Amino acid sequence: MTTDVTFGPYQVAEWFLAASLGDLAACGSDPITTAYVGAGLAPWDDCCGQLVVTPESMFRSSAFPAESATDDHCDGATIAIGIVATLVRCVPTLSDSGKAPSAEQINVAHKKVLDDAAIMWRAFTSPMPVENEWDRAQVRQVIIDTTGGCVAIETRCIVGVESSRWCVHCS
Repeated sequence: MTTDVTFGPYQVAEWFLAASLGDLAACGSDPITTAYVGAGLAPWDDCCGQLVVTPESMFRSSAFPAESATDDHCDGATIAIGIVATLVRCVPTLSDSGKAPSAEQINVAHKKVLDDAAIMWRAFTSPMPVENEWDRAQVRQVIIDTTGGCVAIETRCIVGVESSRWCVHCS
């Protein structure tokens, strides 16, 4: 194992952001106009193409991905990072005159959302860089109901970084 490269939550989230953007573009998804690594809950500022990847939680794991009950630094623990990617898309809603969208408009929009969900799943389950020596577990996804013409896909996983590679140059 090489410990010349270290990782923190930003680098892990940044990798998932790049993987997601690459897969969305390669699969012909609608453009992403706002994309960044966030900290905390991301506001839905760009309903029609926003992707925010956030390190949601971090914990020590001596048996990845389970959380350790001890803080023993000698147990060869892994630092586990909960990553969440929120992809926000537009869906049709009432027009300014109060007219509901057609079933066809709704169907087309929701098909695109479900296609994006499959693409995000692909990005989160594709092979990670071997040189990073990361583990991944518990990939899961949920679609958040429409809010004011927006719908979001949240894709989550837990990534394990060996504790010896966890930001060792910070101290």
